[in-house]
Amino acid sequence: NVWRLARRRLLRRTKDEGDGEEYYVVFVSNERRVCPMQHQLAGEEDGGPVFWDYHVVLLRVVVRSSSGGNVGLRYAEILDVDTRLSYPCLLEDYLNETFRFLDLIRDDMRNTYSPRFRVLKAKLFLSHFYSDRSHMRDEKGVWLSQPPTYDCILDGLDRDNGDGKEERKGRSNLEDYINMTVSEGGGKNKDKYNWRGEVLTLEEFRSRFSPCHLVTSPPPKNF
Repeated sequence: NVWRLARRRLLRRTKDEGDGEEYYVVFVSNERRVCPMQHQLAGEEDGGPVFWDYHVVLLRVVVRSSSGGNVGLRYAEILDVDTRLSYPCLLEDYLNETFRFLDLIRDDMRNTYSPRFRVLKAKLFLSHFYSDRSHMRDEKGVWLSQPPTYDCILDGLDRDNGDGKEERKGRSNLEDYINMTVSEGGGKNKDKYNWRGEVLTLEEFRSRFSPCHLVTSPPPKNF
């Protein structure tokens, strides 16, 4: 569970570590919700693809600052508890190996299977996410698979997400994160309510967090 993993990581890091690293929660899916990912524990040992409706991983980014105030990526790594690759795995290695199957897909079908990445700061995810696991039940309320033994995560249920509590449907906002067609959170104040993060293509995600990427100012407050 990425929520619990992110919470442990944020709680245990020291001040010195915290000054130079950021954690992001990354939802992987697409508009069709058929996303092939290789080297998953749920798949074959030969690395054949598993077609997920969605998948969630944790991204750790270590940064360094120059004397001129520039902020550059030192390295980035993915923590995916369901991969057969190393744990953690360098971002570039993870992307190259996990989505290699895309090279075998016909050009006219590539958009259907290409992944999208919803990226948001882990601390925002911890504050705003909530789920009663209703997505794990069928229409009759029967579990589709054995649920986790720990309690449901409902920490964000009473938080003001800018969408108005009266507009919320049910006791889960998981759909807001899986949906790859919406980038911004609700509400008039985007800095305050951008709790959904940003949706990126594979190349955008690679470019944004590549070790060679260099920006002239720190990332936006809520990204």
